[in-house]
Amino acid sequence: DLDNLPLPTAHSIDISEFVAADEIEPGLYFDNAYYVEPEELGKKPYHLLRKGLEATGRMAIAKIALRDKEHLCALHPNGKGLVMNTLHWPDEIRSTEGLKGLEGEVKINPKELEMAKALIESLADTFDPSRYKDEYREAVMKVVQAKMEGEVIEAPEAPQPAKVMDLMEALRASVEQAKKSRAAREKPAAETRRRRKAS
Repeated sequence: DLDNLPLPTAHSIDISEFVAADEIEPGLYFDNAYYVEPEELGKKPYHLLRKGLEATGRMAIAKIALRDKEHLCALHPNGKGLVMNTLHWPDEIRSTEGLKGLEGEVKINPKELEMAKALIESLADTFDPSRYKDEYREAVMKVVQAKMEGEVIEAPEAPQPAKVMDLMEALRASVEQAKKSRAAREKPAAETRRRRKAS
């Protein structure tokens, strides 16, 4: 009976080791994230662990039972608290070996690489999640609202297939567009500073 399988982690987080925070590839191993909150009697050990992880730059690797299933997880400090990320098990991670699109060597022209680096640097910024929104969800909510109001929903035209473009030309166009966009964002701030100096 699967319901009666013993789970030693059913009522606790069982820490097994501490690893350097940069040893785990988030894009591969991280799954869901949860805030971990201490009970009243566990506040001091909780904050002692948080401060210890901060001071050493390490994560705690542990096991925990969630929804009647045992999970591998990582605990790491986040502000005043701890975040627990459930991790994929090793046998759930697919290797890049055998992916046909990655077979063979691809020669990169130095000029192409410089252009790619220029594009990346032109769009370099600090991460601010408030700048992003779920446009698909917003579109779904608009459709739901329109349906509730009895409006007829017309299907949008299918997008035209993208034309094959020269990579260098595409990168040049992207760099120029990025420069114009950044200049447009920075211009109002510069004008505001000039007005303050004038006053």
